[in-house]
Amino acid sequence: MDLTGLRSARHQAALTQRELGELAGVSQPTIIGIEHGRRKARPSTARKLARALGVTPAALMTPPNVDGGFGGQLVGGRQRSNYPADPGFDTRPVRVMDEETAR
Repeated sequence: MDLTGLRSARHQAALTQRELGELAGVSQPTIIGIEHGRRKARPSTARKLARALGVTPAALMTPPNVDGGFGGQLVGGRQRSNYPADPGFDTRPVRVMDEETAR
């Protein structure tokens, strides 16, 4: 399964790859491979990751929104706000430039 929304969902939940792996019972290298598109997730892995993130497996197959937000829906309204933010995730808005602006 291609989980194109996994990274955004993980960032939305403010979890590191290691924390998500521990919650889901999935190895960190597996999560890295899925997020980078180098490996496909088994249906059982998708269910574990979705359960840990509080979303449906189908939501993880949804690409992130243009603004970088998570495209899926939370299940039961659960939030993971008690976890520290991923230090590698920059929350500042990104300025998109066209060719004319970039010159």
